[in-house]
Amino acid sequence: MPVYSNELNLVYTASSAESLPLFGAALTSYLGARTDVMEILDGLHGTDPDMFMGQVFRGYLLKLAGHPQFIAPLADLVNRLEAQASALSVTTREQTHLQILKLWIEDQSTAALSLLEQLLLQHPLDMLALRIAHYLHFYEGSGAAMSASTGRVFNTWPKDHPHFPYLQGMHAFGLEECGDYDQALVLGQDAVQANSQDIWATHAVAHVYEMLGEYEQGVNWLAKTEPDWCDTNNFRYHVIWHQALFCLGLGDHDRALAIYDQQLADSINDDFYLDVCNNAALLWRLEFLGVDVGQRWQPLIEICTAHSKDRELLFANLHYLIPLAVTSAPALEPALANLSDWAQGSTDQAALCREVGLQLAEAVARTPQQPGVALDSLLAVKDETYRIGGSKAQRDLFRLMGRHAAIQGDRVELLAQLS
Repeated sequence: MPVYSNELNLVYTASSAESLPLFGAALTSYLGARTDVMEILDGLHGTDPDMFMGQVFRGYLLKLAGHPQFIAPLADLVNRLEAQASALSVTTREQTHLQILKLWIEDQSTAALSLLEQLLLQHPLDMLALRIAHYLHFYEGSGAAMSASTGRVFNTWPKDHPHFPYLQGMHAFGLEECGDYDQALVLGQDAVQANSQDIWATHAVAHVYEMLGEYEQGVNWLAKTEPDWCDTNNFRYHVIWHQALFCLGLGDHDRALAIYDQQLADSINDDFYLDVCNNAALLWRLEFLGVDVGQRWQPLIEICTAHSKDRELLFANLHYLIPLAVTSAPALEPALANLSDWAQGSTDQAALCREVGLQLAEAVARTPQQPGVALDSLLAVKDETYRIGGSKAQRDLFRLMGRHAAIQGDRVELLAQLS
């Protein structure tokens, strides 16, 4: 099978050199959170079913969805790719990508990350590998690892390449998660200036403003940039969620609730885990502030009940518990039992569940009715909460939950431990 090199001298197994620009277009759309990524890959597969990395890319996207409906399709895809790799004699880099995908599907993300970083040492311009590593570091809760990953390749990249601003945005986010807010702000703003449609870089800057408590600047930043990211995929709802957080920081609870009603409430119809996490976290933050959210929990109960037996991502499962706990829904105890069963496994997420997740789940489940019990569970793993992944802003929900439990449980002397 012939191989062809792109403008970065990355070699791809393909039937035609014309397949490489299509692959590049799909990668650009993915980096920009556009809605046409899978459509481009479908077109690529239609014209060149032997372009191996096109199918690996598809596998990455299915896994990124974090939905159990893709378990069987991913298994089938890997079987086909293994047969294709043997028949086509694909490159070592492409074989490594397949190994990474397999490890990730098997919930061996630490091993997948190790292999990704080894690949990036040899191929620092492999943006797909870099972006998948960025995601996996994110859900291991390590800002330092995220920053180091992008930092190792940063000076290798040609500054005039269209994907370099995306790298700037990624590096900015890692720096923010490490607490290097000044450098993160400059780099993130530079990335957006170079590519105004980079929602991840826009999001990185929003995180800086959130961490610094500069809520007015955050509101203005997102309002100014919104025309450039408002037509992206569901990630835009997460950026809108940040706008609501800025409103909470400003004490404008009515505006935050209006954002929820007008822009976030219906997002869960797409059945994407991050949308559910956004909505559950925002409603609970509002309740912690004494805001009556009324019947807004009801649509979330249905979708969280449907996902109460998922074993994809602990971060998501903990958020699925929130509406069930707040409303004492029948699915709450079965959802907790699922986590207990999951924790007996040998995969990375199972171990995380066992070591951190069960205590956090108990804290979430008991906060509404048994705040004292919830507080004890939270404090037992308070310093390990970062391991569930997500951002510092997202995980702050658990600190707020602890403070709420301390107040409701008449244990205000513990508030200093939850500052």
